[in-house]
Amino acid sequence: MFYTNRRSPVNPRICAVKDAFVRAVAGYQLTPLELPADALAVVADSLDRTGLFLLGEMHSVAQTPLAILALVSRLGIRTLAFEWSYDELDVVVQPVLSTGRIDLDALWALPPSAEVFSADGRFTAGHVRILEHLSDRLDGIVLLDRVGSESQERENGMARRLLDDRRRESRTLVVLGAAHVLREPFEGLDPVGRLVERELSGVANGILAPAGAEQLRTDVVFPIGPAEPAVVP
Repeated sequence: MFYTNRRSPVNPRICAVKDAFVRAVAGYQLTPLELPADALAVVADSLDRTGLFLLGEMHSVAQTPLAILALVSRLGIRTLAFEWSYDELDVVVQPVLSTGRIDLDALWALPPSAEVFSADGRFTAGHVRILEHLSDRLDGIVLLDRVGSESQERENGMARRLLDDRRRESRTLVVLGAAHVLREPFEGLDPVGRLVERELSGVANGILAPAGAEQLRTDVVFPIGPAEPAVVP
């Protein structure tokens, strides 16, 4: 739907979608959210003790990258981990660490079946803008998911990749869908948060909570006001 083979005629509709996404990246306003001091203290303590903090979010919410910006700016975070498929998006995302730019040409060269084009809201224009803005402050970006991974296998894989890639000296903010950061069973699965806790006692979790959203049980809650829709590829 969003893919143009370079050998095929240019599709004006696809070009319009690409152009709209690029404009959304450029227009995303870098205004860090104001986060509660007591919640920031919990995050800082978890980073000091374990090197990690698990942040849950609702997909497709425009404020999520602004919360990432606020936490990185306030707490000296040097590594970011995301619920994105490494086998699909590493080629798109990792160049930002050396060039300061997300490789959007590589993004649009992905096939139409790519997860990133499913509009699930995990990868947004705001994320592109924030990563480019923060690129010179980051030691690493870790993508935790794998295309086609499901259910408990998916939770296990993301937790294992996070723990294996963890560098204690580089504070890591882990951004996942809200249910994945829980430390108790959820819908019959052991989430990433529960699995990480078994090997790394003391890691804290929190959630970005839009107004009116269901409240899950986490160590801290960051209110972010009414959810604003994110722009996705």
